[in-house]
Amino acid sequence: MPRAGLEGPGESSAREGRPLRALAHPTRVALVEELARRGELTATAAAKLLGTTPANCSFHLRQLAKYGLVVAVESASRREHPWRLGLDRDGDSGGDKRLAMGKILGQVASVMERSAGLEAVELKVGAGFLSEEELASVGALLDSLLAAAARRTSGEEELPLGAEQMSLIFLHYPVSAVPPA
Repeated sequence: MPRAGLEGPGESSAREGRPLRALAHPTRVALVEELARRGELTATAAAKLLGTTPANCSFHLRQLAKYGLVVAVESASRREHPWRLGLDRDGDSGGDKRLAMGKILGQVASVMERSAGLEAVELKVGAGFLSEEELASVGALLDSLLAAAARRTSGEEELPLGAEQMSLIFLHYPVSAVPPA
């Protein structure tokens, strides 16, 4: 029997409708944030980071897996059961971008619910005409910045003075795909 998060095709209907509900618990939000920072974690490693028990983390990881937000990673060891986010860094897991948007909105909502408030979230919105080359150039610049941030997170690079860990979201879509209001 597969562990939660390793379901086969057609077994995801139970998780599709309510991904935001999966993020309603602070432990689950913290698990998603730690997985985003570290890539993979076992329940035991997550428990040490969050100051809770492995059983508690295991329960919440399985709940997140029901909604596809995390997936179990195959391990050579029968004792270790690592987990990772169910989405890659480009926000695409089998084309399920709706789930990615639900996850992102849940993370932003959790920041706003904490003491940080709305002031901690900066939103920049614009529309205009860009060529494929220009869009690729913006993407390359963002990839470069995200790679530097990852090197700092892993300790390969020193943190600049005043650096704060941030989540960045770059979303682009053709305006013609948006129905008129």
